[in-house]
Amino acid sequence: MSSTRKASKTSRRSSRKPVGQRLVQSMREIVDALESGRPLEEQLTVRSVEINDPGTYNARQIRSLRAKLGASQAVFAKMLGVSTVLVQHWEQGLTVPRPIARRLLDEVSRDPATFAGRAFRRVRASA
Repeated sequence: MSSTRKASKTSRRSSRKPVGQRLVQSMREIVDALESGRPLEEQLTVRSVEINDPGTYNARQIRSLRAKLGASQAVFAKMLGVSTVLVQHWEQGLTVPRPIARRLLDEVSRDPATFAGRAFRRVRASA
């Protein structure tokens, strides 16, 4: 790193207030905004987002998705980061995937071939 670049970084750090002071100042700004009675959207950046719920998967759909990948239950489980027993329970309808697993299943469903390509590492067979 050049000496000019080091100097500019050092001067930038020394010109900034310590983190604690900046946090206190920010909290005071929030209190002032709340006490003003004006809508926060007029004073602060407010973002709203909608998050879709993950899809639902029954036993048949999970078996079908695994078949599209051409994976055994053990390989499918490894790809998803879950146990083989859990995949077996899903496919038997004993349990249903939790929301985080359903989000991942959504991604697999969207493009099984691409997911498989990222998940599998090709290994040379020994002769």
